[in-house]
Amino acid sequence: FIDGSIYYGQSKVGLIYYRAGYGPNDYYSNDFWMLRKRMEECDVVNVPDIGTHLAGMKKVQQELCKPGVVEKFV
Repeated sequence: FIDGSIYYGQSKVGLIYYRAGYGPNDYYSNDFWMLRKRMEECDVVNVPDIGTHLAGMKKVQQELCKPGVVEKFV
């Protein structure tokens, strides 16, 4: 991380693609949460973005299935 950018060797990273991270068990320690936060704050494209990533988490989907919850956001 340099000046809001992420580098892999000498190359500046422009895209982060998350294949994992959909559940709390994917973040083994606070260090992983802090790393995710830093990646979200950098000037790269995050795929999916944090909102979409959270919506795909099983716990969020479980909560959204409760009566009246979705209506709060529509």
